[in-house]
Amino acid sequence: MTTQIAVRLPDDDLARLDNLIPRLYVSRAEAVRAAVHELIVRQREVEHEAGYSTLPQDDEELGPLLAMQKAGFSAWADDNPW
Repeated sequence: MTTQIAVRLPDDDLARLDNLIPRLYVSRAEAVRAAVHELIVRQREVEHEAGYSTLPQDDEELGPLLAMQKAGFSAWADDNPW
């Protein structure tokens, strides 16, 4: 399913977009769809990278997890304490 939206652009941005279209896109609509898609992909990457910042970074932070692993707990087991 798709939904049509209306977007207002400053004249300068529209002129620049119109200059790009013959070289890169079929139409204004395709250019705007590509730009919105790129924005969504970039934001997803930012959120993905932010998730890595919550992971343990060194042996000190990994200590409790390693101790649990040595005690027999597995991240994939159904009997995890978490």
